[in-house]
Amino acid sequence: ASQTSIRRISILLCGLWLLLVAPSSSLALPFSSFIISSQQNIMVKSSYTRPGVEAAVRLVNLKNDITTWKNIESKYKDMLQKKGGKKLVELDQVCDDLGIQLHSPSPSSNKKRITKDELLQLIEWKFTKGKPRYALYTYLRSNTDASVIQASSLAFTHADKDDAKGAIDAFCKLKGVGPATASALLCLYKPDMFAFMDDEVIECLYEGTRGYTVKIYLDVNQKCCELAKTLNKIEKDKKKLWTPCRVGKTLWTATRIAATCATKEEDLTLVQTVDGSKTSKKSKENESKKKESAKKEYKVVTPKKTAAKKDKVVTPKTSATTRKTKNVNENDENVTSTKRRRVLPPRNAKKQST
Repeated sequence: ASQTSIRRISILLCGLWLLLVAPSSSLALPFSSFIISSQQNIMVKSSYTRPGVEAAVRLVNLKNDITTWKNIESKYKDMLQKKGGKKLVELDQVCDDLGIQLHSPSPSSNKKRITKDELLQLIEWKFTKGKPRYALYTYLRSNTDASVIQASSLAFTHADKDDAKGAIDAFCKLKGVGPATASALLCLYKPDMFAFMDDEVIECLYEGTRGYTVKIYLDVNQKCCELAKTLNKIEKDKKKLWTPCRVGKTLWTATRIAATCATKEEDLTLVQTVDGSKTSKKSKENESKKKESAKKEYKVVTPKKTAAKKDKVVTPKTSATTRKTKNVNENDENVTSTKRRRVLPPRNAKKQST
């Protein structure tokens, strides 16, 4: 009874510590954010609402295979073409150009910001790439150009101070703008700090049900940052480092490849790289089986060295039955030979009679 009471008290104290002390400490991050940093694998859920998310989970667990990550990343434009055609490819290029402008603003502009038209272009790219929510267009168009400039410049100021939550909250003050739309803008401005909140990326990295709150985005974004750090440790090209934005793009590409590929062999997350060459798991098993069967069929027997022996006359072995028949035949011959013999009287018999 004393042991159970001690356990209950310890559990109660731990709960109080989590409620009072943990929020003000560095351990306030959710427990799921430590999955990647502790080098543990993410468990596959029983079901996903977006197709191909299992491939993204497999890719996360291949975080030490930089070659597979790069191979999947190279298919990004192709997946955009399959998803939204030429329109989505052009919109994606418009967003990339906007990101370049934000990184190098003109000397005349004192603040980094975006306009209302640029916001609507960003929304069109987001709806074409993911699930469109056309009901938000009414709220988005109700924003004035001045309000968009003010909110975006404030969000960029928080981002420069490495305040991710402040940047999200500042941009979400606009009508129709949530954490997902804010992440689409912030990943263009600071890709080394923000990842885009794709539905597939949320389902891949977030343990609970997919949602679009600030808390969920910060959790997912933290995991993208941890993945980028892990990949940069083994990245040889230091001029092109991995960022949370780049990680999110690659995870989205992995889901689209798995969702649109005709065969499982086209899914690059099911391919392991060995010395730069790609071999699937099935082909590796078949090759190992072939090698084992070849070894069994073609065994090389090395002759043993033996000393020279003298030639011996080998007499054929006879079975017991043949031996019995031989003995019987020999006895019969002896009997017949004794019968055929002529019994002669002794030579001295006549002399004795006379």
